Amino acid sequence: MEDLSQSRVVPDSIVICKKLGQLRPELLRSISGTPGVILFHISDEWYLDRLEPYSSFVHVFRNYHHRGLRMEGITQIPMGPSRYRDGAQETRSVLERRYIWSFAGNLASTRRSLVRQLSDIEPNFLHVTGTRDQSAKWLAPDEYLRILGDSVFVPCPMGNVNLESFRVYEALECGAVPIVERRPWLDYFTDLFGPHPLLSVNNWKEAGAVINSLRSDPVRLRDRQIEIQEWWRQMEERVSFRVTSVINSTAGQNTRMNFGSRVPSRLRGMCEMLKHHNGAALMARSVLTVKRLCGQRA
Repeated sequence: MEDLSQSRVVPDSIVICKKLGQLRPELLRSISGTPGVILFHISDEWYLDRLEPYSSFVHVFRNYHHRGLRMEGITQIPMGPSRYRDGAQETRSVLERRYIWSFAGNLASTRRSLVRQLSDIEPNFLHVTGTRDQSAKWLAPDEYLRILGDSVFVPCPMGNVNLESFRVYEALECGAVPIVERRPWLDYFTDLFGPHPLLSVNNWKEAGAVINSLRSDPVRLRDRQIEIQEWWRQMEERVSFRVTSVINSTAGQNTRMNFGSRVPSRLRGMCEMLKHHNGAALMARSVLTVKRLCGQRA
């Protein structure tokens, strides 16, 4: 139910919001006095939302893991995929797939480095969008998922400003082997998942060596695919169980967490966001900002 007037509050409900600053004070006061209302905070990839509204809810679910928000009353969960393939499709072995790696998208953040470092590894599928070439259109969802399902590895560079992106989960759903980024100062996906079998690299030059090492040993490559798929199924079950448990345990409850000064400020949020960047990402962000200021297309 969408309530643009922000006038209705339902006990034991979940409020989904991506811009907390747009929640009216009157609504938050009403929520504070209503039992069992949970917030699902989405789209805070920049970590710049003001988080004071959290204290009006009995519990908060949120995407985009923030180290400063690992506390009671807040559950941080993976984004999950934005596109789902047909559940009836069988996951093909990596040994039967056409492309060693694939990437479809624009070349923001660290993606130019990805293409430069992996271009010699063939066969691959590369579809670059967001350029001056008007023929470079986004792939249709079905076509995109078909490509992922025919790829052994799917490099998953950071999104606009965050290491987490939908691409990771779409690759997992299609049975490919994702390759994610980490930073020497931030192992984001371990923070989010705990121990995991995903391939993780500090830079895309490392990714080439990882790909060539695994593809040279088909048995080890197939075993890695199976390990990742089993881990992902268990992770989905754990997240589902956690969410269900919170919903059940907070039903009818009217106690609120006193986050107070424990909730990170916007300055701390900006610092958290910067941890996701390395030199290449910061350079790409700077170039994009300059182009936008000059009125050019990125």
